[in-house]
Amino acid sequence: MAHTVDRAVRGDAPDAPLTLLVGPFLAAAHAALPGTQVAGLRHVRAFRWLAAEPPPGAPATVERVGPDRVEVTVGGYGRALVLLAGRADRLVAGPAHCQGAPGGPVQCRGAPGGSVPCRWAPGGPVPCHEAPGGPAAAAAGVEDGLAAFGLAVEREADGVVALPVRVGAVDLSGAPPPGGRRRARVRITATTAAEARGEVDLTAGGRRWATLRGVVVRRLVVGTAFRQALRDPARHLLAEARDGYTVLRDPWASSVERDLALRGYLVDAERLAYRGLTPRAQRSWALGRVAAKDAVRLWLAARGEPRLAPHAVRMWNEPNGRPRAAVDGAPPLHVSLAHRGDIAVAAVGEDVAGIDVERIEPRDRSFVSVALTTAEVDLRPATGWPPDEWVTRLWTVKEAVAKARGTGLGGRPRAFVVGEVDGDWARIGDHWVHTAREGDVLVSTVRAR
Repeated sequence: MAHTVDRAVRGDAPDAPLTLLVGPFLAAAHAALPGTQVAGLRHVRAFRWLAAEPPPGAPATVERVGPDRVEVTVGGYGRALVLLAGRADRLVAGPAHCQGAPGGPVQCRGAPGGSVPCRWAPGGPVPCHEAPGGPAAAAAGVEDGLAAFGLAVEREADGVVALPVRVGAVDLSGAPPPGGRRRARVRITATTAAEARGEVDLTAGGRRWATLRGVVVRRLVVGTAFRQALRDPARHLLAEARDGYTVLRDPWASSVERDLALRGYLVDAERLAYRGLTPRAQRSWALGRVAAKDAVRLWLAARGEPRLAPHAVRMWNEPNGRPRAAVDGAPPLHVSLAHRGDIAVAAVGEDVAGIDVERIEPRDRSFVSVALTTAEVDLRPATGWPPDEWVTRLWTVKEAVAKARGTGLGGRPRAFVVGEVDGDWARIGDHWVHTAREGDVLVSTVRAR
């Protein structure tokens, strides 16, 4: 079956392993062999299941394996054979890096052409990006073709995410010519439950400039809501909106799905923090971070701000541990989040935020005696709440107020005394707290009444 896909749809596809590696493959080969032209690639492979962008300065090794080809390996991310147009006589040792100062043309060691545009990162210079018409232009076109193939596979079945992981061959006739409409003609030749295979012809201005053969994508079956959030994260949430907070029940069938979703939610510093956690801690951390960022996006949208992509929300913790969040051009917001098992909740406030979630379950007398005062226990009969729900409710109310105050309970829950109860509302000092039930858990949120 054949599909013709416009290049413009590239922006709808999430980053996948190979769509982040083609550029480094070509750039490394071009820098190591100045003056040569890249004719294609063979045996292109990503080592990782999911998208993993090589960090700035990731080591790339280039090894000659023939008169007209080299093998390029980018760290632990992937490998490819790069074919060269003509015999390569000189191999330049070391990667090409930019030299000079940010803000203008700089010298690119190991690359032809003298001064070329250079990309800079907070840690300093990163590998050079060639001028238009060089390897960078060809790489971008090939990446578009891979993304288009994945989108075509997804259109064959609802609830499927397709991630390119291997390509048998890429034949190039130069870089895509400037001007003219770029198109990718996709041919899916085989499909199984786990993967799809096929080919892609890339054209620009009506002329074919590249062919991708032996393309292999992994097919990942996901829920509709999850897929929508991946494709259009600015419009779709992973968390569910409630009155005053967001709630997220673990939507990921595996760590693979979770890692894929987090690519749209996390910035670099957050990814590093996430990778440093144990697998169990990663799950709860990810649930809380996604719920919190969705809560911030909803809070801003309710006040007339445009709906933001989740990675536009930056989060950090103050020295006392209280989370904060901000987006460009807006003052920081107070954020409170909590998680229990497979559920996370989050609340946002300009001045204060406090939320807690606990599972409704029996608690022994020793817990009650430590957590509640005698007066708080005596309040229950008038409310009609069952004993287990009452103890859980007051505990979440206390936790929510302690978070709003920025102190935590400090091992003294009886110091946070519920002085008034009115239906689903309870008051501790000047703070009113609303409690709602979410299945088998209670969620208490500090808010204005």
